[in-house]
Amino acid sequence: MKCLLCCRDKLKSEKGFTLLEMLLVITISSLLAVIFLQLILNLYQNNKFFNLQNAWQLDAYLAVDFMAAQIKNSKKVEVISGQEINIFTYYDQNYQWLKFSLYQSGASNALGRSIGSSDLANKDFGKNLDLIDKIEELNFRIMEPGLLKITLYLVEGQTQLTVSRLIKI
Repeated sequence: MKCLLCCRDKLKSEKGFTLLEMLLVITISSLLAVIFLQLILNLYQNNKFFNLQNAWQLDAYLAVDFMAAQIKNSKKVEVISGQEINIFTYYDQNYQWLKFSLYQSGASNALGRSIGSSDLANKDFGKNLDLIDKIEELNFRIMEPGLLKITLYLVEGQTQLTVSRLIKI
């Protein structure tokens, strides 16, 4: 019993934080959190990775990477012209013809992908599917035997972008 009384007296003698001190800590913490969140929001708004222009640039890089991957995996590559290439590649779970070419889409040029037959002797390309638009020029060039260069020139407003890849075929 004496032990219980001793513990009770000990607990009563210890002092905690006052209500005023707790409110002060919460206020300061809230202000710091608001300032930190405002800084983060400003960074995201000013960061170029979140601009539409960079999304357009990313689309260009992804389109060229997609073409490069398809050409690398192809069994047959035919450069028809500087702006058109036909490849027999593994696509959509079987080997079939793909054609990448520049075509007119509305007021600007677009990079199109046409899917053809799964027969190596019969290309039979279907409708163009738009990969990316606002293209100034597309160029497929064989640099030397077994080496193909893809160059994509894009223009949006005052911004010009050139994306190139060398591919071993």
